[in-house]
Amino acid sequence: MKSHDHDYVEIRAMVPRDALVQRLPSPDIVTQHNALHTVGLQPRQFLELLRTASLPVIKAGRTRGVRRELLLAYLETLMKHPTANQDPSKPTSLADLLGLEACDE
Repeated sequence: MKSHDHDYVEIRAMVPRDALVQRLPSPDIVTQHNALHTVGLQPRQFLELLRTASLPVIKAGRTRGVRRELLLAYLETLMKHPTANQDPSKPTSLADLLGLEACDE
């Protein structure tokens, strides 16, 4: 194939899709779609947290989100003061929220 007096060679390569993924900084808004990669919570755990926590929730259609720094501060508070939430029908600690059994040290 000739074009403008230059010779061109066509090359095809197969590259795994994950090799093309660019690692981006953590988003400012954590949603159920990125909660696992952002803060390590499964989507169901994240949505349960939004139902039980008094965090300002951002809604976009069926997607629910919260500002990352507020979520991290809330999780830190739960770790320091696990009985801060007194409603017996709601999780009282991060371990309860994640469905983990508490272990005594």
